[in-house]
Amino acid sequence: MAVGAGSYSLVVSGLNLKTYTASNLITGTSYKFIVSATNKVGLGETSDVVSILAAQIPDKPTTPTTVFINDDIIISWSAPESRGSPILGYLVTIKRFDETYIQDVANCDGKTFSETGVSFCTVPSTVLNAAPFNLAWGS
Repeated sequence: MAVGAGSYSLVVSGLNLKTYTASNLITGTSYKFIVSATNKVGLGETSDVVSILAAQIPDKPTTPTTVFINDDIIISWSAPESRGSPILGYLVTIKRFDETYIQDVANCDGKTFSETGVSFCTVPSTVLNAAPFNLAWGS
């Protein structure tokens, strides 16, 4: 079945329902679907195309590790399974003195990747000792 600039395969016909569950999709593959109705007179026009990427939210990263080097804290973690869609970044939050968590986007935006699959950020210890973190040494 040709529609617009592409061709489509008939997945199912003769449905009396308004829903269909596609199964055995390949993770990381984009699929496009169209629907048309039929009656005794014939086949109607197709719907607009809807696309979906067969993907899920990523698994959780490994537990972060920290290393203190030259007055900097290096936070690192390994990438999880992406589950069909490339990982674009990470949300890294740091615990404050009052037990809440906030981001330090200036030093740890979650977008630093290494070629080995390890992600990291470097936070100067002076940042953690000052507002808004106000962490004491050894916290």
